[in-house]
Amino acid sequence: MKYTFNRHDPIPGSIVLVLILDIKRKKERILIGSENYIELRLRGSEEDNIFYDRTAPLGSLLMNFHQDTERAWNEYGFMPFWDALHSNRWKQPELEKKGFDFLRSRVENGYPLDFYATLRISEGYLKARLIRDRNRAADIFNMEMSEIKDGLMDWTDERIKTPKKFYEDSSLSKKAIKIDLWYPTGTPEPECVIAHDSILPVINFYHSRLLSAGLNIRKCKVCGKYFLAESLKYELCSEKCRKEQGKIKKREFDARAVENSYDRTYKNECQRWRNIIHRAEKSADTSPETLSKMKSAFEDFKSEALKRKTAVKKGRFSSKEFEDWILVQSSRLYEI
Repeated sequence: MKYTFNRHDPIPGSIVLVLILDIKRKKERILIGSENYIELRLRGSEEDNIFYDRTAPLGSLLMNFHQDTERAWNEYGFMPFWDALHSNRWKQPELEKKGFDFLRSRVENGYPLDFYATLRISEGYLKARLIRDRNRAADIFNMEMSEIKDGLMDWTDERIKTPKKFYEDSSLSKKAIKIDLWYPTGTPEPECVIAHDSILPVINFYHSRLLSAGLNIRKCKVCGKYFLAESLKYELCSEKCRKEQGKIKKREFDARAVENSYDRTYKNECQRWRNIIHRAEKSADTSPETLSKMKSAFEDFKSEALKRKTAVKKGRFSSKEFEDWILVQSSRLYEI
């Protein structure tokens, strides 16, 4: 069933999100719609009367979370409807269009939490606008929206690893928010988790189930994607990333080997110059003028060598060319 984002009569009842986990098969199923219709669907009804019903790999709900770093949900998803509730009927259509256009764009990505949020915002506004007292309508709308704002705006990648702390830090932690466990067939399976208000308890429930099954959410060091691992020691999500990491390490090793080669040649040559100058300082046959020229030549050598080393690092000069240049410079002291 397709939801239309425009002004219409509110849907009777409440919009809920239902989560079903299949740990053994590593699958998750998410349904979004009116609670009564979802119950019928889970009891075997094939009628097209719910808005979202998809099965995905286990962990998808948590690992594909979209961070709202720019606070677009607040600016384009909440505020246009808030302003519309305070505006006259001539200004409302423009504000509603802005809000509904944003909600429609968020549905296109197919992400369930975005879909759930768009329906909650849309239905919350449509119900609030039926109240004649505008201030009361705005307060009711804001109260309902506060139940989903934390989940949309304040979640970060790091908090995926610590959902309990995330829940405690939430401004909603002071309010009684809950989820229901429902077994539509009267048996322990399937276990359905129903979110009536905030999505935060669902996130914590989900993560707790993963941890109890020995699964951990990890971030791949190579591609940056999240994946499920049976140990915190795993840092790579796939064989492709393991091969890529091997290539990266080899490139790093080769780069260090090249750098060590020409850098070692430079350091050895500098030490040779210092030894010659030190012996000249101790020799009574060395005139002050000659010693000054030797030290000046050494400074010129170091200055030019550092420039050439930088050129080697940037790929404009090969390490062999640099080492050959070093050998040519070694005879300069004897010419003074």
